[in-house]
Amino acid sequence: MLVLLDPSLTLLQMMNHNPKSVEPTLISRPQLNSFAILGLCAAFMLTGVMVLAWLGSTPRKEIQGKLLPTISLEPLTNTNVEFSSNQLIGKKTFIYLWSPESQACRDNVPQIKQLIEKHPGWSIVSVAFVEKGGLVIESLRAEVEKFLTENSLSWPTYVDSTGKATMELTLLMPFGSFGFPTVFAVDEQGKLVHICEGIKDEEWKALEQAIAAN
Repeated sequence: MLVLLDPSLTLLQMMNHNPKSVEPTLISRPQLNSFAILGLCAAFMLTGVMVLAWLGSTPRKEIQGKLLPTISLEPLTNTNVEFSSNQLIGKKTFIYLWSPESQACRDNVPQIKQLIEKHPGWSIVSVAFVEKGGLVIESLRAEVEKFLTENSLSWPTYVDSTGKATMELTLLMPFGSFGFPTVFAVDEQGKLVHICEGIKDEEWKALEQAIAAN
């Protein structure tokens, strides 16, 4: 049996009172066992919710062939025209999500360059993000232009200032989020061919296979 002092007593009260006069709060072992069981139940419930969320996410293979959701983006650099996914009809397009702050995106430059050179019939829509901190358009534009210049790139680049396009795209991802870089390959009908996330070789091989099979 454990003995706990009444937490309502102040330090002064405890000093002025005879310890024998302080009535202890008693907690029996069955009560402690009940608390432990409740804690375990709460942990199992949380785990169950997370598993159900994971099971409810859409696998990438099921994403293939689905229409890209309608999204709009604001021009950032190398273009003055607002982007709408409706413009993709009749074109094969890589939608490239990246951040100039990301080291992975810097490492990915040779891969994305090679991808575009290998598939000249595909165009690229570059969407830049801020990896850390809040979005400041002018600061992001300066970082993007510096990045593109350093890597001899002239991509038309857009920004999602409202966050609506980002929300639509994250719903397509297996775990409800995406990292940088991520490539959405979209065919002439506006349907998803493949989603490639990260810079691992197996991810890019899978992207190439999906393009070849399209």
